[in-house]
Amino acid sequence: MTASSTARAVTLMFCDDPSAVDLKDLVDASGPAATAAARYTATATAPVGSAPLTQPGLIVLESEGGPVATPDVVGGATVLGAVTVTQSRDAHPADDGHTALLVVLVTNLDTARQDDYERWYDEVHMPEVLGTGTYRASARLTPDERAGADTLALYATDWEDPDDALSTLFSNNGNMTMWEQVDTHHVGSYRLQERYTR
Repeated sequence: MTASSTARAVTLMFCDDPSAVDLKDLVDASGPAATAAARYTATATAPVGSAPLTQPGLIVLESEGGPVATPDVVGGATVLGAVTVTQSRDAHPADDGHTALLVVLVTNLDTARQDDYERWYDEVHMPEVLGTGTYRASARLTPDERAGADTLALYATDWEDPDDALSTLFSNNGNMTMWEQVDTHHVGSYRLQERYTR
């Protein structure tokens, strides 16, 4: 993946009814910094971690130069949780054609080894995930405090059935080098329904 030349913010809004969101209206209402929005529906949410999210939908709003305000209601959908990341080094893994995103929120519990954890995530874990052939692009990002996690990882797949990609990934867990001191908050697969770019 190539580094972004300018800071780009990506806001993930977990919502109750993503079909109620008009993506063009959302981008227009979010101001001139907003550049694109996409609608996803949940296909699978793993029952893992301390606080798994069970929202049926996801809206991803992208903006240049920093984040935009996140409303409590988007169109007719209620925002049940939101996470914003500002990207400085990775492109959004969904920039190219994809069918779904895997969204992972985790926290490293071994804070004395934070540098080792970040190295493991970038140099060991993400290449192992991509090596399964299920996901073709990824980014590890630092979310804002609303996430309750210190790491947001996004993985893009072009598999026809994103649930097959997720189950194939999980079946390969035994072959991966895992970080033992981690709290997994959310693992969810979201199918792309529509994308709008200004």
